[in-house]
Amino acid sequence: MDEKVFSKYLKKCGDLPRFPKLAELRFAVVIPAFDELETLPRTLDDLAAQKDCRPTAVIVVVNHPAGSDPNPSLRLLEYLQHREMPENLPLIPLYRPDTADGVGEARKFGMDVFVRQCTAPSADFSWMWSLDADCRVDADYLSCSQRTAEQLPPEYGGMIFQVRHQTGATPELERAIRRYEHYLADYEAALTRAGSPYNYTAVGSAFAVRVRDYIRSGGMKQKKAGEDFYFLQELRKCSRLKRLPEVVVHPSGRISLRVPFGTGRAVAKLLDGEDLPLTLPAAETALAALLRLAAQKGVLCDGRLLIAQAENLAAEFLRRERFESIWAKVVANQPDDDAAQLAAFHRWFDALKTRRFLNFVTERSSSDASLGVDLK
Repeated sequence: MDEKVFSKYLKKCGDLPRFPKLAELRFAVVIPAFDELETLPRTLDDLAAQKDCRPTAVIVVVNHPAGSDPNPSLRLLEYLQHREMPENLPLIPLYRPDTADGVGEARKFGMDVFVRQCTAPSADFSWMWSLDADCRVDADYLSCSQRTAEQLPPEYGGMIFQVRHQTGATPELERAIRRYEHYLADYEAALTRAGSPYNYTAVGSAFAVRVRDYIRSGGMKQKKAGEDFYFLQELRKCSRLKRLPEVVVHPSGRISLRVPFGTGRAVAKLLDGEDLPLTLPAAETALAALLRLAAQKGVLCDGRLLIAQAENLAAEFLRRERFESIWAKVVANQPDDDAAQLAAFHRWFDALKTRRFLNFVTERSSSDASLGVDLK
């Protein structure tokens, strides 16, 4: 990795603790933990039981929000100080009190600490696994994904793992959890069929990232919720992601209202009788048509061409997003090359815009259908 880019990122991080033994390791698992003394031991047990894995640091970032009771965190720290792990899985407890941005801030702190121990050359082949303190993992979680990481071509900067939640405590909770998993799988499948490069499930406990690409993505996002979504979106803009369905992470299926969206909120809504928003076939078809059009030769040399040739709802969405004026600035700084312009389009039409586009077409299609409007 370029030394200047590496040094610039570290300078932005400020002062971070140093751990000499981390400098000898190429791999780290980073686990934020907030009042999770009940679940974290099982997560660490699963890591301790890993078979044939490479030496890997286990970095646990004990954190709690500003103004909250610090005693649960202090008890968790005390547990970690006495917790034994295998020699090839050294445990590094970190304390991050008074957080303002929740799990995103804690996850970023742990990852930045590992990055601090790397060098510009080692950033190209060092990796970090993102896990949560209430997850269970299989015995080949590390060995399988580490072998893949070592074999991936340089254009791959991340790996996405399969998510299978733990069994719900009640039949109702179990049904809600599986319904949510089907919802995530259906959305991912719709994006895959449509040809979107953002066809993955963004779960903070189910991915790994190459250190080089972590830096190129700007590091973990400091948000109270959605930090995984926004980070993986930026990671996908600068690298490719490898999906590993054979590596399974088992998050907790508990109901949590700590954040305004995510698994806990979705499951709570399902238990309350609400349904999750569906992506209508009309929206998937519209997305596929727009992405195919954008990939045609010469269409992206001028934003007006794409809008003029797009289907009605797609053209309306592009106008609402001020695509013409924005795209004029984008192409002014891009080579006059179809491949470069298409790559720039996908950076602009990112995971968030894709979600907004699907919602827009779904809402308009549903509304027009209820009014008897012909959508053809």
